[in-house]
Order: sequence, then C-alpha cells, then structure tokens
Amino acid sequence: MSAVKATCTRTLWAVVMALASVHGAGAVQAAEPGDDAGEIEDEARVDPVLAERRDKAQALVRRGQELAGMGRREEALAAFGAALEVYPAYPLAHHELGVSFADLGDLEKAAASFERALALAPDFARARQALGEVRRRQKRFGEALDQFKAALAVAPEDVATWYGVAATLRAQKKNGEALHALRRLVRAADNPMAPPVIEANKEIAALEKAGVREVAWGVEGEPDAVGETPTPTVATAPGTLTRHDGDAEFTERRYLAALERYLGAWSDEGPDAVLAYKIGATFAVMNDDRQALAWWRKALAIDPGRELVARHLALLVAKLRQSGAEVSDGGGDGGDAVARAKEALRLGDPGSALFLVKGSDRPGAAAVEAEARLRLGDFARARAIFEELLGEDPEDRVAKGGLAETLLRMGQAGAAEKAIQAWVGSVGSEGGYKARPETFLVFRRGEVEARLLAPPEPED
Repeated sequence: MSAVKATCTRTLWAVVMALASVHGAGAVQAAEPGDDAGEIEDEARVDPVLAERRDKAQALVRRGQELAGMGRREEALAAFGAALEVYPAYPLAHHELGVSFADLGDLEKAAASFERALALAPDFARARQALGEVRRRQKRFGEALDQFKAALAVAPEDVATWYGVAATLRAQKKNGEALHALRRLVRAADNPMAPPVIEANKEIAALEKAGVREVAWGVEGEPDAVGETPTPTVATAPGTLTRHDGDAEFTERRYLAALERYLGAWSDEGPDAVLAYKIGATFAVMNDDRQALAWWRKALAIDPGRELVARHLALLVAKLRQSGAEVSDGGGDGGDAVARAKEALRLGDPGSALFLVKGSDRPGAAAVEAEARLRLGDFARARAIFEELLGEDPEDRVAKGGLAETLLRMGQAGAAEKAIQAWVGSVGSEGGYKARPETFLVFRRGEVEARLLAPPEPED
C-alpha cells in the first residue's frame, strides 16, 4: 500500500472498514469543526519544562503518523506510546494510539484510548466518531449511536459519521432511519463521485426499491423534514448544490451518456468549474487520463479555489508521471523551477508545483513546497516546513500565515487562533483585533498571491 493511500486509510479508517473499496479521495477531509485535538493545556505555554515536553510529544506524534502512513504500525504504536509517556494529557496522541490499536484489531484497547482522548477533549469529534465505529464493530449499537450523535453535534456534515449511523441502523433493522442517514450522508458530501457517496446511493436505491419509507433520525438542530435529497456536487458552499444534466447517468455508470449530456450542458451554459470537474471525472473513470487532466485544469482556471479538484488533479499527475508519461507542469516550460512552481500554484495546480520544488534547496523553494503541500492536504509536512522557515526567520509573514492556516485545517482550533493572532500582530494586546478564521483565510490568500506568488517585476 502506498504512503498516500495508507494515510487516507488511517484518517478515515472507519469508512474503509465499512466499505473495502473506499480510498478516501472523495471523503470529507477538512478538519472537523470544533476539533482541538492537537492542543495542549495553556500551562505548557508558560512553563518551560512543560513546553519542552510538549514539543517532544508533538514531534513523536508526527513521527508516529509518518510511520503509520508507511504501514509500519507497530513502530507507530511505539511512537504514540512514547509521546504519552512524555506528555500524558495529549488528546491527539491518545487518539492516534487508538487508531493504531484499531488497525491491529485490538478494539478494547482502541476504545480505551479514544475514551481517554475524549476525557481530555470532550469536543474532539474525530475521536467520538472513531469510538462510535469501534462500538458498532463490537455490536454495541446503542453506545455506537450515542457516540455518533455526539460527534454530529460538533461536526454535523461529517460523511464518515453519517455512514457509521447508517450502518448501525441497518444492523438494527431500522431501515427507515438508515435511509434518512444515507440521504444525509449524500447531502453532506462535497463530491458526488466519491466511493462512499456512490455506495450510499446504491443502498438508497435498494431500500427505495424494497418500499422502505424514510423515518427521521438526527441530533438536536437537525431538520425533521424528510424527502428527496438534492445530488451534491463539488460546490464549495453546502447551500449552493448544483445539478447538471448527466448526473443521473453518471450515478448509473452510463458514462458515455453522462459525457454527452455534460458536454451538451457545457455548450449551452458556458464555463462552469463544477461542470468542468464532472466532465474530467467522467473521462477519468473511462480511463482517458489526458482528457481528465485537461478538463480538471480547465476547472481550476475558472475557479482556482477548488481544493477538491486540485487534489484530484495532483493525484492524476502523479499517476501519469509514475507510469512514465510526459506531463507538462502548470507553469509552462523552461525557466527557473521555483518561478515555474509559483506559476503552477497561481494556475491552481499544486501537484505540479510540488513536483518542481520538492526537496529543492533553491531560494524560495521551501515556502512554495509548503504552500503546495498545504493546498494538497499534506498538513503534517506543510506544518513542519512552515515551522522550519519560522525557525530561520520568526518574522516571515508567509510562513506565519501558512502555519496558522495549516493548524486551522488540521482542526487544532486553539493553536490556530494563537497563530492567527500572531499573524495579525495583536498577541498580548488587550482589546486587540481578533481575526475570525474566515476573514483570516481570505486575507491570507491575498497575501500569498501578493508576497509569494507575484510574478517578478519586469526589468527596465
């Protein structure tokens, strides 16, 4: 198993165990709202001894995650255990230890680890979902649903949790409520072509064919209304789900018919990032990688902020290059590799940018590599590079903002808030400006464009 695939498997191991074919690429991978998994209590920030232990524990956890990503589970287990010896009150270390035990089939130890993580961080949604999955596998269905419900109270759009709810309800023969959970999963997902969504749609079709009527199941604040759920797309905002002619054919795996409908819509409606992504996805499942590459690049040219498209594009570029195929990078031909990588990032192709600067010691390469890894979801490595850059220059604005965004996307809300304030420059000021994460991300992206990716000034 490749390191990338193993990492995806760890992150969403519950879904993988429920659906053997799921590889995680289309799953909801953004950090769960409310998760503060990596944060350690504030006394570690003022006590130098505790701060030293914290840093060592965090380094051990990162090492354990790398080992787990390489499939070296026993060594990962040892690394997480060592982190807890150094700093026992570390929720993320307990969680990662639990995932390792689950990977090795020791569900009792996994459950105990997740419970310790939750005792330290009750709003740690990832740990709640994982504990619920363990209880489901142990056939302790009531406890499983309790944990899933608590996880959804914190992260209501989490696909893995909704799948766990549906699987638990199916095991209890509560098919009407399972139908509700499956439709909720489909509504929550940001990619209609992802394996969990395709599998959920199959189960929905089977239940509907059997005449099952939907029965509401949910957490506090969930709507009670039932009925047809709109087909989700890669639209960024959950409330702006876009449908196109061809969606039904794609779901039914009638790919030529879907492609004909999508291309007709493109001709009629004009440029549309979501539609371009769907056309590329259709070519991809038909094994026409070159056409998929062209359409996904077109989608990013229309809307460079589509992270899902960028990640799929990067995976496709990597696949083509591993097969020995010639693939031009998004930054044109010739010239300095760092400049070409910056151009690739400007064009929304972080995969090509990473290919150009990975491991390079050229000036500016590390910052571009970190930004590319951040946009591709390789948060652990992006964080490490940004921290190295700040070690060299504590006032590096791009690295400050990059570290803050990485922590935010990793779900480490407390650490991210402090890093955002450091980027704003109001640390320690009473009544100083408090930047909201959404505002920070907008301004930070503009600063990256202006400081890191701006083309060189023309020479006189």
